[in-house]
Amino acid sequence: MPAAYSTDLRMKAVEAYKKGKYHQAEIAEQFGISIATFNRYWRAYNAHGDLSPKKYHHGRHAVLSGNNLNDVAKLIAKKPDATIAELCEVYNQTHEIPVGRSMMHRACQKLKANYKKKSKRASQQQTDRVKKSVMNLAE
Repeated sequence: MPAAYSTDLRMKAVEAYKKGKYHQAEIAEQFGISIATFNRYWRAYNAHGDLSPKKYHHGRHAVLSGNNLNDVAKLIAKKPDATIAELCEVYNQTHEIPVGRSMMHRACQKLKANYKKKSKRASQQQTDRVKKSVMNLAE
């Protein structure tokens, strides 16, 4: 996006038009702006007197932010081995805002949460045999 014209140039164009000596097209040509741009400046000046450029906000606001992001952090703390799909399922059951996997993935990235995909043998991790071998390795 190109840089905005300075507030000084905007004011000079409006002031020149207020004097009544020139038409809008002549002022636009004199200041090197389009007629539509000058009309926008004139409408803004008449509406609220402020000719400063508007701030541009990039993209949409995140759905999972603030309190919702804290709720995701709590879900991850309760069940750290949950997959993204499982987190979505639990979140959607408790909240009104439907959340997809990509949204949940971005929320996990914001939280810098480490998560792993469950392996095919994930169900075996809860068996006594595996728990004993893990305990033996820890000692």
